[in-house]
Amino acid sequence: MPERLTSSLPEGAELDFLLEWFGSRQNAARTLNPFLKPIREFLERPAKQVRAQLVLSSFDLVRRGVEPNASEAGLLESLASWVESLHAGSLIVDDIQDESQIRRGGPALHGLIGKA
Repeated sequence: MPERLTSSLPEGAELDFLLEWFGSRQNAARTLNPFLKPIREFLERPAKQVRAQLVLSSFDLVRRGVEPNASEAGLLESLASWVESLHAGSLIVDDIQDESQIRRGGPALHGLIGKA
């Protein structure tokens, strides 16, 4: 699942829409990397993925074991990733509020990049 989370972050050609503002892909990458790099690192850490499993299990429960078709499988994967991403965001805020120093086996995100 972590690779699914980070794969939804923009990179490469997906950043082309920003060329209007940044003038080049290199400028866009240079500007966005300080934001995207720590988020990628945080999302790639080991996690239980409980919420993602709840999304997938809910589908199984409703469909009574019928396998999802390709379209449904893609949608389920996206939903599970978004739920996990939202949860990761809440953990980041929680760590700031609690002044936690460690999260998921590494420094809390605010310890890596600061609060401001």
